[in-house]
Amino acid sequence: MNEILDWLYVGSVKDAENYAALKAHHIEAVLTLAWPIKHPDITVKRVFFEDGEPIPDEVFYETLSFVRQQRRLGRKILIACSAGISRSPSIAVAVLHELEGYPLVEAFRAVIDTVHLAQPRAVTWNSVCRFYGQIVTPADVWPNPTTSHDGKPPEETQ
Repeated sequence: MNEILDWLYVGSVKDAENYAALKAHHIEAVLTLAWPIKHPDITVKRVFFEDGEPIPDEVFYETLSFVRQQRRLGRKILIACSAGISRSPSIAVAVLHELEGYPLVEAFRAVIDTVHLAQPRAVTWNSVCRFYGQIVTPADVWPNPTTSHDGKPPEETQ
């Protein structure tokens, strides 16, 4: 589980199923993009879309609405997908852009720099860009092509 902001976390469904960890981080809302989960006193919303497929606009509307509502209630939120690598980081980018006003390139950079395993698939990356009518390339996020998002030369990240 990775803290993006003091109220926003990104992780896997394994993280979302770990009730003790959620309580330790004072997370009171979970947005799961994979299979359903249940906790006795944590609000859970499941919005499923296939990994490796374009993100439908309805998914953006539904996920952003849920996060906005939970944020208004002052809750910390975990966005989780199966592995915490592609879908949840992509939705977190939309959250930072939409709710926090980050420029899209900065939202991508903030999520990818924080979620070290994040590797949004091209189709999910492009879905975020399409939804906002902007083009953000990996070169925009990592202007130095000799390093990866964790600052290591590419051969060290393989």
